[in-house]
Amino acid sequence: MLNKIRTTNILLLVIVIPLVFYLLKILSFIFIPLIFSMFIALLFLPLMRWLGKRKVPKVISVFIVFLLIIGGLNIGIELVQLSSKEIMATDAAFFNKAENKFNNLIFYIEDTFGVKLKQDKNLLSQLIEKENIGSIIDF
Repeated sequence: MLNKIRTTNILLLVIVIPLVFYLLKILSFIFIPLIFSMFIALLFLPLMRWLGKRKVPKVISVFIVFLLIIGGLNIGIELVQLSSKEIMATDAAFFNKAENKFNNLIFYIEDTFGVKLKQDKNLLSQLIEKENIGSIIDF
């Protein structure tokens, strides 16, 4: 009797696991933001607990976390703007080095994946075409 129950459980797992992955693929537009929001909640949970121990009201705690998120995004945007200004202010040597590295990347992609890329078209759109990598990732 115990052997039959074990076999039934194994068969149910074999049926349920692919079904769960299929549902995750179909409902990814729901689960991706949900997982991201859970990560953010876990990131700020220690701060919320600390503020709760200090008897800070929940509304003020949420406002503090909101300000921290806005401040972090603001700092990130400022860093990107500063970096882009510095890159644009550099001489042509930087752009020559970047172009050489980009060309090396294109040659590597062509050799590795057997894809022939045209110079006048967008690199990403060429890679995702049906006859290239797009057929591998089901585009």
